[in-house]
Amino acid sequence: MATRIGRSAGGACLALVLAVTLAPESTAVGRGPDAPGRGVPGTKAFEAVAQRVLEHRTAHLVEGADPADVPLPQEGEVRVSSDQVREETAIGAELTERRTALADAREAYEGASTRVAVESVSVTRGRVVVVAVEDTELSYRQSGGGEPPLTAFRSEHRLTFTPAPGSGWQLTGVQTLGDGPHAVNQPEG
Repeated sequence: MATRIGRSAGGACLALVLAVTLAPESTAVGRGPDAPGRGVPGTKAFEAVAQRVLEHRTAHLVEGADPADVPLPQEGEVRVSSDQVREETAIGAELTERRTALADAREAYEGASTRVAVESVSVTRGRVVVVAVEDTELSYRQSGGGEPPLTAFRSEHRLTFTPAPGSGWQLTGVQTLGDGPHAVNQPEG
């Protein structure tokens, strides 16, 4: 699943090739004592929420992009909890400040493409834990200073989902995994 934000520099973009095997949407991930009475939707439902959250973050970095065009899903079988929406709002404010600081340093992005693929889904103690890999490309605004056309990064994330009030599952946490430097679309904290 990939989405492009903004326009690519010079109309060209670098394609990342990913070979990922995912469970079909109709495949239930699990049900049982860890999630009594509550079925767990297929991998694609969790992947769609992860995709949207990470695209929303990236949109804060792209000049002329409106993060409202990539709303966080707050309804449906898999959605973002109200607490996580507040967390993402704070992260968005931090990323908007970062965009301004980068622009002041003559580093600005005019487009982005994000692809998310789920590596694993597990159900334990009434929680669904999803490990997903994000591949994001950011196209630089060309200002005649010899900028490269784009930058790209890969990040692994652990997303935690808990039972939502009534039915379904809600995203309650996103943690970036790994010891490397933070990706540009991740909060510093």
